[in-house]
Amino acid sequence: MSPELEQELVRKYPALFTDYGATPDRSLMAFGFECGDGWFDLLDVLCAQLTALDPATDDNGDAWPIRAMQVKEKYGTLRFYVGPATDEALTLIGFAEAMSARICETCGDRGRTRGTGWLKTLCDPCAEKEGYADAPAEAKLP
Repeated sequence: MSPELEQELVRKYPALFTDYGATPDRSLMAFGFECGDGWFDLLDVLCAQLTALDPATDDNGDAWPIRAMQVKEKYGTLRFYVGPATDEALTLIGFAEAMSARICETCGDRGRTRGTGWLKTLCDPCAEKEGYADAPAEAKLP
């Protein structure tokens, strides 16, 4: 993701991205957002939803605010890893990850997962520009 878009997310959701820019031995957020600009809006909505939730609490009643540990693309879809989180937060994350299989990672238009080795979710024009072939029928998502 472009540095400008990364900074916008970090500025809007500082509590969620407290480890952004940390050293790699402390957090994988040291590597920033390892995905394309096309998922910015998806991430923005997810982050807004996550920050509106109550924090997870442990058996002692201590609160654990949700924190992003890593944001990246893997197997053509979004991965959003967090520390301790409620079931509601994990459901929102799972939904956003599933939605990413339908959103072009490059431009944000409607897309689908393509490729036979390195998978990527792209719209038709971005797939053609980036040289991606369609995934075999058995590898396509429903």
